[in-house]
Amino acid sequence: MRQISSILIGSIGILLAGSVILEADVAGANELYVDKNCRKNQKLPQSEQYAVFYASKFVAQGQNYWLYAARYQDGAGVLCVVDTSGKPPQSINLSQVKNQFIREGIVKDSERDSVFLVPVGEGNGFRVDKNGRRYTVALDYRLDLSDPSRPVLTFLRERKE
Repeated sequence: MRQISSILIGSIGILLAGSVILEADVAGANELYVDKNCRKNQKLPQSEQYAVFYASKFVAQGQNYWLYAARYQDGAGVLCVVDTSGKPPQSINLSQVKNQFIREGIVKDSERDSVFLVPVGEGNGFRVDKNGRRYTVALDYRLDLSDPSRPVLTFLRERKE
């Protein structure tokens, strides 16, 4: 989980509000923390830390951006969009993903650079089927950031895990 993303190879930097927020050697990456408003802060008390577990660069409207996902200690997450021109980071404030259980496995669409598949857990518990078997439910969404100031989230499917 400490590995930020499979796309991060070697030492890299992610720009956030005009400053470098991450210098990571993937082999021994230090965890990056943000607050609930997506602002980097390595000195947050543990009760306010969201640990970044996914980061991906994308282009929308001719501008470079980063999408990153961070997880709170109870598993709830936040999705953040960073405009590399120096504007403050923005949390994606859509109820289906904000403070929900965003799972590992966010995937960028291979054909559309600003579209992502985002798996969200249905809470941190489980269901029991009629045969007594436990399972969890994941909800898959398509997140379209072609206009990052107006993200569009589309429900795709529900999966048993």
